Amino acid sequence: MNNKKETIFCLMFSFESFEHFTTQKKYLIEKISKAFEKFYMINGTRLEIGKKSFSLDIEKIKKEVPKNCKIIDPHSSEEFLNFAKNKKLIIFCNIGRHLRFFRIHYLLKKVNAKLIYAHEIGMNNSIAAKAPRQVIGDYFYRSLPHKIVIILSIFNIFPKIDLRFLAIKKHYDKATNNFLFKISKKFKYLSLFYTRDFKLINSLSHDFFLLNKTKVTEEKIVVVDTSINHHDAVRAGSGVSNDIFNKCYKDMETFLKMLSKTFNKPVTVCIHPTEDIDKIKNLLKDFEIVKYQTKENIYKSFIVLFYNSSAIVDAYLLRKRIIAFENKRMGDSWVDAINVYPSITGIMKIDLQKENKILDKNLFLKKLDETIKSEKYNNFIKGSLESDISGGSGTDKIINTIKKKYFK
Repeated sequence: MNNKKETIFCLMFSFESFEHFTTQKKYLIEKISKAFEKFYMINGTRLEIGKKSFSLDIEKIKKEVPKNCKIIDPHSSEEFLNFAKNKKLIIFCNIGRHLRFFRIHYLLKKVNAKLIYAHEIGMNNSIAAKAPRQVIGDYFYRSLPHKIVIILSIFNIFPKIDLRFLAIKKHYDKATNNFLFKISKKFKYLSLFYTRDFKLINSLSHDFFLLNKTKVTEEKIVVVDTSINHHDAVRAGSGVSNDIFNKCYKDMETFLKMLSKTFNKPVTVCIHPTEDIDKIKNLLKDFEIVKYQTKENIYKSFIVLFYNSSAIVDAYLLRKRIIAFENKRMGDSWVDAINVYPSITGIMKIDLQKENKILDKNLFLKKLDETIKSEKYNNFIKGSLESDISGGSGTDKIINTIKKKYFK
């Protein structure tokens, strides 16, 4: 009787964000499809604690993935365990550390899955809470569960991360120089660190930039929008009322109309994947509103404007003119989050409640062009997007490392 387990490669994430995940990771998925004879996508949504039923068209999803990709949609813990039986799971994981994911972490440990994460292809976009209610909400929703997962992994109740790919050099250096990490590497039986190994990579956006043949133009003004009432923001106490929501878009509309007229360029607004496109179209009737088309629109941009989004990294790699939006109506926590990119990368920031005129467009453009040449702007690219001095593809490094480590 042959008891040897089959080693399989899987992507595990919530299929509630299927289109967002597969759009964002399109290039990586294409490379995985070519590198493996077969691979799996596992829906983690139904395994979340307290998750209500949701509609999912599995047949439609099957048509949208490569032919050698098998879709697994476990409706219960038992179904997942049955799938994992007699298999060694190597999982490229997109499962968080909030309370609702605890059952998934427990199940992954039970089947002894090897977890792989790839983090920080941009900046940390978590919302910094300021008000007491927000501090408490953020602590119990984000910080405390994160610490519990780490503690439970050290005690082998939850799985450790077997391999983590990082694109930000300073975070890689901090992790690999951590005392507990060094001790765990030297004395493996101690296992005192949450992650067993790290690899430094160039960002996945860097790969697309190097290999993609998309023509770079300056034909339009592009907005990389945010989700003001994203569920993470609301749970942390940072949501706004419908009235404030509408006023924020009115402020944006006023500025964009002025900008469009000044430079005689049309405006395209790339909305957040979780946002209702019809709702935003109703608020911004004079502009093109699109979803899941951020990257291609950034390539066509004359100026890119945004609040706070990791999608903006494409604009940096293309050395585009970038402006950060600020709107104090959104609350202190959003203002703090929005200030991260201007502070670290030196880009221009616009207060939408105050600035709605450009007195000298040539001077305005000159200031924008100066930020592209600034030390901060270029240090961000080198330290967060092109960190691996070997200059190779981050995607290729991920796949080659996985194949060498787990599929000898």
